[in-house]
Amino acid sequence: MAISERRPAVPTPQTRITLYFLWHMNTIDPEGERPNGCLLNAWGITMPTHHVNLDALIVREDLEVNSSNPDRPGGDVPPISLIELQRGRSMFDVLRKPDFQRETSEWSPQQIVELVKNILDEELIPAVIVWKAPNRDVFVIDGAHRLSALIAWVNDDYGNGVISQKFYGGADAIPQAQHTSAKATRDLIDSQVGSFSKLEQFRTVGGGTPEEMRRAKSLATAYVVVQSVRNDASHAEASFYRINQGGATIDEVEREIIHSRRRPQALAARALLRAGTGHKYWWPFPDDKKAEIERLANSLHSTLYRPDLSDKFRTLDMPMAGGGYSADALSVLFDFIHIANELHRSDPKTAKAKKPKTDPLPKSDPLRDIDGSDTIKFLKKAKDIAELITSGDDGSLGLHPAVYCYSATGKFQPTAFFAQVKFVQYLVKHAAKNKFSFARCQFEEFLVEHKYFVNQLSKNLGGTTRAMTRLFELYVLVFEQIQAGTDNPTIRKIVLETTPFSQFLKEISKPGEKISGQEFGRQTKDAIKLKAELTNAPRCGICHARYHPNSTSIDHRDDKKQGGLGSMDNGSVTHPYCNTGFKNWCQHNGKPLPPSPF
Repeated sequence: MAISERRPAVPTPQTRITLYFLWHMNTIDPEGERPNGCLLNAWGITMPTHHVNLDALIVREDLEVNSSNPDRPGGDVPPISLIELQRGRSMFDVLRKPDFQRETSEWSPQQIVELVKNILDEELIPAVIVWKAPNRDVFVIDGAHRLSALIAWVNDDYGNGVISQKFYGGADAIPQAQHTSAKATRDLIDSQVGSFSKLEQFRTVGGGTPEEMRRAKSLATAYVVVQSVRNDASHAEASFYRINQGGATIDEVEREIIHSRRRPQALAARALLRAGTGHKYWWPFPDDKKAEIERLANSLHSTLYRPDLSDKFRTLDMPMAGGGYSADALSVLFDFIHIANELHRSDPKTAKAKKPKTDPLPKSDPLRDIDGSDTIKFLKKAKDIAELITSGDDGSLGLHPAVYCYSATGKFQPTAFFAQVKFVQYLVKHAAKNKFSFARCQFEEFLVEHKYFVNQLSKNLGGTTRAMTRLFELYVLVFEQIQAGTDNPTIRKIVLETTPFSQFLKEISKPGEKISGQEFGRQTKDAIKLKAELTNAPRCGICHARYHPNSTSIDHRDDKKQGGLGSMDNGSVTHPYCNTGFKNWCQHNGKPLPPSPF
């Protein structure tokens, strides 16, 4: 019988935690749908897609940075007790994780609860693999999520506690989504297990239910099994790659980020992910360069991710780059940095399979950033293109994220986000911003009407890079046809008959989810609301395309030079570039402004 057909009616706690580990390590096929933002696997266990950021709880360091003799083999590490994971205890103080390791932010609140339950109930938990450095620091090679989850419970820090606040620079620097996930985890712990401090009190002074007392007694004896890597730092790093490749837990993008971690594109993406806070991957650089990296990352992060993305569609006030707290945010930013800086990068999802590289990146890497200058350059170029897309700057086109970056149901689409960046680069290179402003309203109506084209390209082409390239080419084709005076129905016909689009695209009369009953599904509800919002969205007083509140300007209908007053009746909201660039260009060249199609 296939594993997906075996469905125990009520999984035991041990089976449950094993399934969570298998799911987390990607060694089983979850199979199923996502009801209410969750993943329902073949065993009927709901796996929330909420993620808890535990990255602050184990300090990151270079494997060799504090080692006076990096070639010296490491020693054995004894089992780690729960008590030793308290802040200020000796084991807590020496725990480290390699700086190249992924963020510890992939577990859901329920996964953390199940792990805590299992260790208190003496269920099986996989061993943690560590390497003890010559300076006695203990690096976690495999099992950082497990240890971090236990540290979170012991110290009541699920991403917004004392340790995390110090790591990110205060409670205000922590994203609201992170606060929300932390509260959800704390509430779940309180209702299903009890806090560490509460059980510790029961252990010392008594009280509590029989189950709470049983778990409280486990505090003194519960421990994490440890397996030590007995070799030098380079072998410890190679062990990390081998271990994580076995379960396919490091995808191609993550592997590329790890191996380019000293290069400006990876440093820029990591700085941007947490707005210049968190672990300072750029710590070797001079202080002035470090400060500039953090300033640029903070400013660009605000441009890309303001306001916070809700877990479901509510309004058109959407961030350009999706959710900054999402599991794939680093991969999206890594791709964005490449595209913004016009770096060639093959699509790892469609590239021919090769044997994974297990060697650590050599310190003599010729593409590494030596002093931070290249990372600053990459961030500046990314910031320039982002602000050209959407900002309050005079030259900003103010492209609306709901038009360019989101599906018909309000779901962020990385392919569309990247194609937007490439299209704006195209407009700049061809000095076509004014031509675009003439065609903009019709162009964007075509995009809104044919949002399903993005889904079809992504599905049929598989990799983000290939789909992005085709979508960009589609944008150019539509733009050229509008300049030639073609209407949108004819453009649609041309697109569907033109190679290579004819291979991947097809007409859909009523795009949306499959209907199986009389009730509206979530996707249908979101599609209805988004369509209504887009229909009624306010429009630029000059080009008549929709504007976003993060990127607007106020225009005098009757120009000040002609006596126009600063009254409400003489003002209209516009895109910044329409007001300061396009309108002036039209006046200078004796061209009329685009007529309203409404």
